Amino acid sequence: GQTERLVDICRALEATCYLTGPAARGYLDERQFDDAGIAVDYMDYGGYRPYPQCHGGYDARLSIVDLLFNVGDAAAGYLSKRCSPCLS
Repeated sequence: GQTERLVDICRALEATCYLTGPAARGYLDERQFDDAGIAVDYMDYGGYRPYPQCHGGYDARLSIVDLLFNVGDAAAGYLSKRCSPCLS
């Protein structure tokens, strides 16, 4: 299945950790990663500084594309470095 393919890719790349978005919690079988000795970590997109958006109030659930289209070259100033436990 889907998780099996991801585990196979991680094994082929000799990965020790798989970093994914929070939506993967709904479909990812973490047990398969555990059995392969591969840690799973989920990105946390919270805590970023709000930026001006064209339509109504601020919606933090949008992609980086929205940030780029709304603030252009100033986008880097709205991002902060975040380290995953996998990357530490």
